[in-house]
Amino acid sequence: MDRPVRRPTAVGRLLELLHLRGPLTRAEATTSLGLARSVVGDAVADLEELRLIVVRQAAPTGTAGRGRPSPLLVPAPDGPVVVAAHVGVGTARLRVVRLGGEFVGELASLPVDRAAPAERTLTALAARAAELAREAGGPWAGLAVGTGGMVRHGVVRSALHLGWTTEPVPAEELLARQLPPGVSASVAHECSLAALAERRRGAGRGAGSVLVLTCEHTGIGGALLPDGPTAVGHALEAGHLVVDDRGPQCPCGQRGCLELFADGRALLREAGVTDTGDAALVQAVLGRAARGEPGPLAAARRVAERLGIGAASLVNVLDPDVVVLTGPLKALAVLAREQLESRLADSLVARVNDTRLTVGELSEPVLLGAADLAFDVFFRAPSNALGDTTRRTRTDAD
Repeated sequence: MDRPVRRPTAVGRLLELLHLRGPLTRAEATTSLGLARSVVGDAVADLEELRLIVVRQAAPTGTAGRGRPSPLLVPAPDGPVVVAAHVGVGTARLRVVRLGGEFVGELASLPVDRAAPAERTLTALAARAAELAREAGGPWAGLAVGTGGMVRHGVVRSALHLGWTTEPVPAEELLARQLPPGVSASVAHECSLAALAERRRGAGRGAGSVLVLTCEHTGIGGALLPDGPTAVGHALEAGHLVVDDRGPQCPCGQRGCLELFADGRALLREAGVTDTGDAALVQAVLGRAARGEPGPLAAARRVAERLGIGAASLVNVLDPDVVVLTGPLKALAVLAREQLESRLADSLVARVNDTRLTVGELSEPVLLGAADLAFDVFFRAPSNALGDTTRRTRTDAD
């Protein structure tokens, strides 16, 4: 796994619960956390003192003999913010998110020059994030960035879309140098962040292990988020799964990789559209297929069938509870579910375990996942992150 989560204190666990689920009564929080009432009471007091939550007295129910209603715990409306970023081809997209999951302000963007050194790109990204955090107000808790390439422990390797191909880029370390004290820096694979968001807030809610597959114009990415307390899952080079060893040559050196048959380029080729490298063309072909045009619809179905072959192989190896398709693959699933599910049923694992195929529910899964990753870091020691090192927060004794 890319980044295991250290178990936070009772304070952090309560704050995380409110961030993900919204306002709860103290009784509901106590039940959800499985902690003693006194421990939760201490955590509530600490969070009030840190001005991270607001405690509101619930209105009486009028039912005799019930005692006072449990107070309502609400994330502070002026609480900390994080900045989430997604670095893509030519552009980085940024969003400010407040404690509780609320987006603040509008989506911002920053041009990304493929020819620029990595350090210059990351310095500009940190500066733009700082500007957005100042505009939003409230304490700035962290910056989390999702990108392609091979990402492990904050180091990015072979990010072709960014031109970072010669040397490993210690992206997390380079960002941290540009941030104020107490503001964390986190970098993870974009697909891992999408998987995190879909399991917590989208199509993977309630599932054990979640496999997310996505693509843009070029390539197919994936991530497996296993059951258990991991912040982000294991990114997969799903597009380089070989589905036909006599197929065309892939730039990776193999023949017949899945992405040669099932990404945006493959869809354009099947639809007879000249590929100019414009990702908007993929959406245009999908739109024509959705309107029932025979050529584009047949192309979408052929591509979906090949995607299903790859998905079946991945399920055989990874055994997820649910497969979530996002990006243009989501549209393929809507247009050609029969082809996808027929091929997925070729997997013995899928048949025996009743593996569910579904589509992503979130419009910004990478940014939402990045925001949650930044908050996960904050929840480990919120008082320290806010500069309050003179007082010790109470912890649960597990």
